Amino acid sequence: MTESYMLPGAHDFVIINWGSEGLDPGHRIFWLKEPAGVGKSAIAQSCTEVFAAQKKLAAAFFFSRPNQRDDPQRLFTSISYQRASKHKPYAEILKSTIHDDPTIVNKELPHQFRRLFVSPLQELIANGEDIPERVITIDGLDECAGVAAQQTIIEIVAAFVQDRTTPFIWLICSCLEPHLVATFSSVEISAVTHQEELTVSRTINNKITKYLTSELAKVGRDHCLPLPWPCERDIGTLVNLSSGLFIYASVVVHFIGDRNSLGPEDQSQAVLTLATAVPKGPSEHPLSELDLFYLLIVQRIPAKILQIVQ
Repeated sequence: MTESYMLPGAHDFVIINWGSEGLDPGHRIFWLKEPAGVGKSAIAQSCTEVFAAQKKLAAAFFFSRPNQRDDPQRLFTSISYQRASKHKPYAEILKSTIHDDPTIVNKELPHQFRRLFVSPLQELIANGEDIPERVITIDGLDECAGVAAQQTIIEIVAAFVQDRTTPFIWLICSCLEPHLVATFSSVEISAVTHQEELTVSRTINNKITKYLTSELAKVGRDHCLPLPWPCERDIGTLVNLSSGLFIYASVVVHFIGDRNSLGPEDQSQAVLTLATAVPKGPSEHPLSELDLFYLLIVQRIPAKILQIVQ
């Protein structure tokens, strides 16, 4: 996590306030939704770190298809492991449960949830254990493998939230996929969910500036370039090109740091030339700048791999 993610924005404050019981207590699920690339993962990371510092975090799971973290079977097992590492009495019960039935990790998700969370926590409560409310973060739900699995996860969480059988509140972040919108719009689930939508906005320019400055400085150091690199003016141009999209800034870092290129200076100059190609005034499409950048990437594919790419 880079320093930039610790700079709070409006949505960060709303989420942190919710995690501190600042919103309607009936909304034990917070759905942060967005078009792709606006920056929900950065917000999820920063809020999760705040909850951890406040000792209000139970666990966090970040789905990521490119990093092969998209198996729905790993979600509840990972969360239970994280919780067990922080709570010894729960860990002892969980250890015994899995010892008695090692196949739990391969069972259907509702069964996993009941055996890994509901039963152990009910046993702890019966033994007089105080179980405080904690936040669980699930980021990138739309990157979980399988539409049905994504919907099932929401339905499981909502069902146990309604029954108050676990002391968790859930921060779920995802893109605005139609099946997720439909699932969260159901009467039962919407009744326990607070929803916030991220929109493309330049209000996060300060975060993008910090991110680009930090990550491109690493690229400069790796290539022994004189620091500070890039200069402040070039960083400003890149931030302006990003147009409030974290995905743009992220791809810029990968593009400039590409080791199969002529080097970061050549790559950065190629991106900076896009500043003169971006239409003046408001664009009809919020991703037009990103389209231009992707076109540049395609145009600079090395000839030796062009046929493979095509």
